[in-house]
Amino acid sequence: METDGATVRDWQDGKCLAECSRYMLEQQIGCDIVFLVGENRQQIRAHKFILISRSPVFQAMFCGPLAETQSAIPIPDIEPETFQLLLSYMYYDADILGTDSLRVLYAAKKYCVSDLVNICRKGLSKIVNIENACQLLQYGWMLDEMGLVQACLSFVLNNGELCLKSEGMGKLSRDCVKKLIEADDLIADEITVWNALINWAHATCRQQQHIVTTVNIREILGDMLYSVRLRGISEEEFAKHVSVSDILSKEEVTSIFHFYHGASKILKQFSMKPGRSHHKYQRCYRFQSVLVSSGHILKSTENYFSFIVSAPIFLCGIILFKSRTSKQRYVISGQLLDIKERVINEINATVDTLPDCETFDVMFDEKAHLNKNETFFLSVNVSGINECFGSGEQKRVTVGHTTFSFQTQSYNHKTGQWMSNHGLQTISGLIFKTPRGNRAPSRFDCHSKIPW
Repeated sequence: METDGATVRDWQDGKCLAECSRYMLEQQIGCDIVFLVGENRQQIRAHKFILISRSPVFQAMFCGPLAETQSAIPIPDIEPETFQLLLSYMYYDADILGTDSLRVLYAAKKYCVSDLVNICRKGLSKIVNIENACQLLQYGWMLDEMGLVQACLSFVLNNGELCLKSEGMGKLSRDCVKKLIEADDLIADEITVWNALINWAHATCRQQQHIVTTVNIREILGDMLYSVRLRGISEEEFAKHVSVSDILSKEEVTSIFHFYHGASKILKQFSMKPGRSHHKYQRCYRFQSVLVSSGHILKSTENYFSFIVSAPIFLCGIILFKSRTSKQRYVISGQLLDIKERVINEINATVDTLPDCETFDVMFDEKAHLNKNETFFLSVNVSGINECFGSGEQKRVTVGHTTFSFQTQSYNHKTGQWMSNHGLQTISGLIFKTPRGNRAPSRFDCHSKIPW
């Protein structure tokens, strides 16, 4: 008996409520409710008292005027493992980070466990990348989880070129796709938007078990097709990719060619807005050419430089060199400081890239306003495999009405010293926009390419 008594005291004496609750859950002591969870109706026992104290849904289920009277309650839409995670948080605030947060988020929202909803939302927002951004966006949309939707939407818009080409794009709902392609902030060439729409329609056609025909594709696209901004597609791209697809009618193709040749000043039904890739954002490239090394370089490289702008701008992001021969993952950290060493903005990101070109964009979470004729310092650390670097650094670069003056000798706030950065250069350029009325037209507006 002493042994039994000692065993009892082991989980009760000197233990907090959370520890005792955990033991009672795991050992099924005093349970007074049974759930039949998942498709296989696995039995999971729990305590009404705990559930009522943590969830208004369970409170209504057990205490309201329509309280459940059956001894076993079916929960077919949640997997047993997920329900166990939900209970572990409700009983003793278990750390669920690193688990299947998507399914836990669904369960937490269903039973209104608001603290767990916030934990899942924040956790998912931190792991958004090229491969999962569209999936998380769709899931957040389905759950009406606007915090997650906003985080994913911001990521997709800032990484439009890659996200629109991802596998997850084909799994988005019509509402999500419509919101993406109508956004002015989408950073993607307009021909990429067109191709993404067509690929999405193909995927949707197959999901609906329809034969993939131009008629079915056009029916699925509906009026979304008119959100493509043809002013951002060159006549050559239109002839090569759009007109030959047979998605547009002969009358539409003819009228668009008339527009290109000046015979018509408007495009019926199609958006007349300019292309988005460089509608809001402009790019300043620091180098005249790209240097390709003979072998991959695997190490952490830190680049830093100071610069001055001749007119006020909003600094929105940076352009980094990357591998153009293989998929890579880069870990980026950096700071933007003013002359008084105050941190104006920071970048902390992990980016997965494809072997399609020499550079990729990394955007600040918030744009930074920079005054003219003031000195700013940018320090960026990039970890990953790369064989492309900048060559032929330019001290002065003019984009529109804005001139950038660069200096590789910068003040290192960590060491308190001025340092010269003459190693391999991984920062290709800056992404910015100018205040209204401060921008000059550029010949690269619709189809800006890297100078080399």
